[in-house]
Amino acid sequence: MENKILIINESDEYRDRVSAQLIRAGYEVLHASNGKAGLDVFRDHRPPVVILDITVSVMNGLEFLRRVEIKPGSSFSVIILTDFENDENVRFCYNLGARSFLNKDHRPEELLTMVHFATAMTDYQNQVTLAQFEVKKKAEDLQAMKDSYRRVDMVLEHKHFFYEYQKDKVFSNVSSSVKSILGYAPADFILHYREYLSQNPLNDHFNSQQKKSLSGISNEYELEFLHRSGEPRKLLLSEIPKKDNNGNVLLVEGIATDITEKEKIQRELLGLHKELEEISDKHRLEEKRLTVRQENIENCVSTWIFEIDKKSQVTWSNQAVKDILGFSGDEIIGQDLKKLLLSADKKILTAELGMLKDGAGDVDLELAVRGKDGEFVNLAVKIMTIPEEHESASLFRFFGSDISSIKKLQNLEAQNSALLSVTDETIFIINKDGLIKELYTDNINILAEKDQSISGKSLFKMPVFKKFQRVFVETLQQVDASSALQTFEIEAAQNSRQMALKVRISGFGDNQYIVAVRDRTNILRARETHTELIRNAQTILDSSIAEQEFLLDGDAVVLLANDFALDLTGKPAQEIQGVPIYENLPKELASAVRKLIKSVAVTGKPADLDKSILETDYRVSVFPQTEAAGGVKSIVLRIKDVTETRKLNAQLDWECSIRSATMDGVADGVFVVDPIGRIRIVSRTF
Repeated sequence: MENKILIINESDEYRDRVSAQLIRAGYEVLHASNGKAGLDVFRDHRPPVVILDITVSVMNGLEFLRRVEIKPGSSFSVIILTDFENDENVRFCYNLGARSFLNKDHRPEELLTMVHFATAMTDYQNQVTLAQFEVKKKAEDLQAMKDSYRRVDMVLEHKHFFYEYQKDKVFSNVSSSVKSILGYAPADFILHYREYLSQNPLNDHFNSQQKKSLSGISNEYELEFLHRSGEPRKLLLSEIPKKDNNGNVLLVEGIATDITEKEKIQRELLGLHKELEEISDKHRLEEKRLTVRQENIENCVSTWIFEIDKKSQVTWSNQAVKDILGFSGDEIIGQDLKKLLLSADKKILTAELGMLKDGAGDVDLELAVRGKDGEFVNLAVKIMTIPEEHESASLFRFFGSDISSIKKLQNLEAQNSALLSVTDETIFIINKDGLIKELYTDNINILAEKDQSISGKSLFKMPVFKKFQRVFVETLQQVDASSALQTFEIEAAQNSRQMALKVRISGFGDNQYIVAVRDRTNILRARETHTELIRNAQTILDSSIAEQEFLLDGDAVVLLANDFALDLTGKPAQEIQGVPIYENLPKELASAVRKLIKSVAVTGKPADLDKSILETDYRVSVFPQTEAAGGVKSIVLRIKDVTETRKLNAQLDWECSIRSATMDGVADGVFVVDPIGRIRIVSRTF
């Protein structure tokens, strides 16, 4: 998948800020300050994602959309930046094919999430297009095979011979074409035809089939003979009895058709049909899974974790609080939520709650909340006012999710950026014989102590380069021949320390050369660690989405289930519908679910629990859907395997703890982090 992103925005500050964010996330960023320039860049590079401000000058965003022509199946997506003040513009953008809209005052993580999703969707669309091409190609191949079959069938119509036999079942007449089909002369075949039958069980019914034809019934059956060359040939025999005036059978006339090649082609056609169906089924399944995944992302609602009263005291909580903060429900109820926050977050929460009391809508915040162990946890929360008609001491309801892993990953990326910016380079001026004339840097990490005074010495005979003398000499010759910069990489050792070195050599006039040696050991290791962290974080994301979800009626009978139900129950969704959920779950898990559903039916509030079965950890959540009268109408049951998620979170914590360690003495990275994991100071020493 290409990772190019085009930003079309008149603001230099916005382009620089967003570019830095996207580059850190691994994207290649293209710029344009107006619509016309953006259209030229788009046509030259065809980026999979465009971030477009519809108010740009020269050519506005609407005209840009008309020119690029977004169609179903397009290999690119456009994210529209708008202040949503002009509904007409939003409608025009939608009619022109745009499907992603973002407020101009967006947060960095909102844009990054939308870009990740847009690139994933574009990549998937490219895969679908490729799959459609493959299906079309298979269909064309199938049609070509059918045409070939028809042509062969026409030829096979002439591959037959005629025969007759009487009541003694002995052939009395065979046409000469038998030789072209089986290789035997007619007289030879009449005498020995039974000897030429193969051992195929198909031939066991030969006598009974002849008897049937001699009884006066038209008949058709198959036999397998051995060709004179020993190759088996299958024949289709069609027989018609000839009768006298009294209805007595005089003889049987038959025509034998060679169907060997025809059956072979039919088998190939059957295989092609099966292959085509498998390809179609595969892509239908992938499309369905992506649809479910997209719906899960778009419809994702954070867990209902606790409620507070007007004094900010917690009045209700559920099991999710223990997972996130370490408190049990009883331990957190009655605590002042503000006392668990950083001082800056206390002020923010106080202000937002005041606005909610004045009638403002829902509020989205990021809060750092102190857990039971004293460590701060980053939460993305949505706060809602509880309607007055509810008989409850609570005033506000909090929905939240733990985003600490995301924060940790962002911190690690920042650390990697600091590490990757380190450049350890030593520059020499040498002559054609490798004698060092000058040293143009104070950074001599790659040299041993005895090499500190190196002027006049041979570069090729230094301990770190001695075994690579031939490579240096050949490279100097290439520089002379091409007058161009030459580069090579080596793995060397210095004082028991392994180093990955990159060497660049260019001419300097008067038979002299510039040799620049860079120590890339630290950079390569940082990149390897970064790649592993990204892979771990993606695994966490994938495992957090794939949960089994069931819609149950009041008696716990399954009404609907998503595609992931197959992973837990071993049955597709349609097979478990209409059956109580307990009958399709492991015994221990079914017992826990039964108790949880009964509890929710009494309280009318969501609840969840953790259940470990053998070596698997499950998170079970139950959400009641209530009727107007207050009774439970239906239940949403979610079951998620959180085993790998917890393991990977633990691994990510460990990775965070060692990232500031010294890396082989090349560069010591020192990071000072505040209580919620935000980097405050980064320093490097050499």
